[in-house]
Amino acid sequence: MQGTRRLGAWIATAGVALAMGIAPGNAPVAAAADQTDTAKKHFEKGVTLFNNDDFEGAFVEFKSAYEAKPHFAVRYNLGICLFKLHRYEEAASEMNAYIAEGGSSLPADKKKEIEDYLVELESLVGYVDFEGGVEGAKVLVDGKQRLVLPQDEPLALDVGEYTVEIVAEGYEKWEQTLTLPGGAKKTVKVTLVSTTKPAGEPAGKPIEGPVVEPPVEKHVFGDAGLAKAAAGEKDDGKARKKIGKGLFWSGLALTLLSGAIATTTSAVGLAHEKQYAKLDYDDDWKPLQADIEREELMSNIMWPLTGAFAIATLITAFFTDFAKSEGPAREGTPAKAASIWLWPDPRAPAIGFGLEM
Repeated sequence: MQGTRRLGAWIATAGVALAMGIAPGNAPVAAAADQTDTAKKHFEKGVTLFNNDDFEGAFVEFKSAYEAKPHFAVRYNLGICLFKLHRYEEAASEMNAYIAEGGSSLPADKKKEIEDYLVELESLVGYVDFEGGVEGAKVLVDGKQRLVLPQDEPLALDVGEYTVEIVAEGYEKWEQTLTLPGGAKKTVKVTLVSTTKPAGEPAGKPIEGPVVEPPVEKHVFGDAGLAKAAAGEKDDGKARKKIGKGLFWSGLALTLLSGAIATTTSAVGLAHEKQYAKLDYDDDWKPLQADIEREELMSNIMWPLTGAFAIATLITAFFTDFAKSEGPAREGTPAKAASIWLWPDPRAPAIGFGLEM
């Protein structure tokens, strides 16, 4: 903290020197006699703005003066403005440029003084190395491009929190929030995910072993379908939507089962009615009557249910693909083709229902 206070006091003194038009140590800051009028005007505006605490405006004017007539002393003024704007990394860069460009023109004691304060100034700066990524990837910090990978030297950033993005053509954007303390050196590992399929990669998983499809007989239904079959054309799949055979056989089994129950119940009921008719006046007729009522109720339920099952099975048969094989046949052993024809059967001489297995 003591070093930071010393740095702040030195920066405040430097501001007074700028207003006086000289650098610390009485080194000339204003442009030399051959400096252009444009550079002088910008420099004087910069001094005025600096004294009014408009450090952003002062920075712009000093930079314009340097561009019009480069002089190492203006680098010092730029560094002071950047420090006031809390842009410590850029301030340190300008101060280093001031020393480098000043060279032998700077008194040794003044050069040593600025170098000592640079040590304190750079304690407010952190450094980042990016490990990984791809060549040519762009590194953006808070939306601004700062470098292109691979980097030549660590990226210097002011103390703070940043959103770092790395973008490269053909790769997904990499993004991370980076918290950087002063004086820290961090290594960030980057892994970019490709958005394109590598060259030579197969389009899909290769099929292992030969698969022999069984020959199937395609049948279509309706007048249009029969016309196509007669002409030797294949079914285009539009005549009907095909389903598996399991539903049909389940429906048929339920129809037969319910029909058998209904038939048995009716037969037993008729037998009990005959017994009931032969009873004498004194015989106990109540148990037999109860049986007859139960069997009549069961028959009234089972016969309509059997009819419903039969209708559902018939409709299911219309949409069932009986030619579809249940599984791949072994090589050299074709599966037997199965087919069902609903009325009219083009192979039958008369109207009727034909089933072939």
